Amino acid sequence: MLSRLTRFSRTLRFSLPAILVLVLQIQFFGGSHPPPWPDEALFSNPAHELARGNGFRTMVLEGLVPGMEEATLWNSPLYMVVLSGAYLGADESLALGRAVSLIIAIVILLVFTGFLQSLQIDAPVLFIAPLLLALDPTFVRGANVIRMDGLCLLFCMLALQFSFRAFQFQRDHYSFLAGVFLGLGALSHPAALYGVAFVVLFHLFRWRGLFFAICGVLLALSPWLAYIASNWDIFQLQFLSQLVRKSGLLTLWGGPTGGVFVVFTSQYGGGFFSMILVGLLVAAVAGQWLWLWKDMVSDNGMFQWKTAWSGTLLAFRQNRYFLLSLAWPAVTLFCMLSVEGWYAMHSFPYLLLGSAALFALPYKESRLRLRGVWILRTFAAGILLLSLLNTYRHLSKDTDEIVDGALERMVQQAGKCDSVFVRMIPDPYFALRASNPDIRYLEFVPARLSFPAESVDQQATLESVDCFILDDTGRESGKADAYIQNNRERFERIPLIFSGPALSGHLYKRISSEK
Repeated sequence: MLSRLTRFSRTLRFSLPAILVLVLQIQFFGGSHPPPWPDEALFSNPAHELARGNGFRTMVLEGLVPGMEEATLWNSPLYMVVLSGAYLGADESLALGRAVSLIIAIVILLVFTGFLQSLQIDAPVLFIAPLLLALDPTFVRGANVIRMDGLCLLFCMLALQFSFRAFQFQRDHYSFLAGVFLGLGALSHPAALYGVAFVVLFHLFRWRGLFFAICGVLLALSPWLAYIASNWDIFQLQFLSQLVRKSGLLTLWGGPTGGVFVVFTSQYGGGFFSMILVGLLVAAVAGQWLWLWKDMVSDNGMFQWKTAWSGTLLAFRQNRYFLLSLAWPAVTLFCMLSVEGWYAMHSFPYLLLGSAALFALPYKESRLRLRGVWILRTFAAGILLLSLLNTYRHLSKDTDEIVDGALERMVQQAGKCDSVFVRMIPDPYFALRASNPDIRYLEFVPARLSFPAESVDQQATLESVDCFILDDTGRESGKADAYIQNNRERFERIPLIFSGPALSGHLYKRISSEK
């Protein structure tokens, strides 16, 4: 017990600077980085309903997505359940919801540092690696939004850690724990699918351990599987429709999303310079990563094709650091192909784990340690530039004032509506509900998310709405836009003109005689 407390004390000591840097950044960026996001309404609302004892339902999608007034099955439930625990003791709010995500991010930093500490890496690297993670703009955004990416990352990282230990110590209970954490990751978000690669890679030559890992996954998922079984028809309509929509968004360049690279880089601040910086950083590190693999599978640094195959097989069988180095490329590829900008939060933590772990190698492995030095230097330079660029943008635009002003104007114009349909950034969910707790609030459904006509009558739902707040980007134009276009004479049109990061759009108020 004393030794565990000592280890935790050391972990806390080395991660404390990173935690302070993260908290200071959250304080600096406030509620505008990111601005209140539509996803936050989608995930906070079911947590609020659950905390009030109304069941696990999503009322902001009632009449828009089939079965939402009965059960929420279009995403994994664990984060929303955790969030509902926070809402038990206090009212639903943006600040409280984001505080939960910040706490999860702090736990990630502790787990990250503890993992590296267990490898007995050099003390300076144990201090620097979590600090660099805390400066990653995607990590900062993920710690300041009501989304489950942080919780999913936490459990996937734990699954990797225990898979690593199972490989190192050949112990079945580590394999089982790896499976449990992978299952909890999937219970947090389907993005945990990439964690399957971790478990499989570290159990390629140990099928008994893989069996225990599968048992752990099934144990963790069993509550959700039972919930799905009891609501199978709703699950098919909600969750499977999401998968179909995602598959339709996959384009390498252009298309509805701009392409995989545009989506991936959007979380680093967006814009041309951020895209260039992220592209250069990923390319520079990827090149060094290839040299790292070459050194790991070659004999004394001399690469020969004749021995490369046998060296690679040997690395898969015996070299846990080689297996750990596969995590970053695998996760980054998954994040890009998923066509979801928020997933970018998962990428760089594994880059830092893989490169920092090289400093656990003996000093005679000078080649590999030197590779780790250059990878960390390259990453540090790139991440500092990205962080400074985001700081400059925040200061130069006065984004806090812009976001607060946009929310205030929307509340001013729509606060007295009985019902409102919203597709806007910043999303006024929390602001409108604070101003008018009885308002019926409906969140937009992505335009490419479709359902069988008989499963939900979206037209009837739109007919019952008093006010529509719609951005003018046209990227998610759907049935609401068509409805407004076909019934323009029934609405008063009020312009909503804002500066970035807020979007401009219009408020459409149903003329009183139509209510």
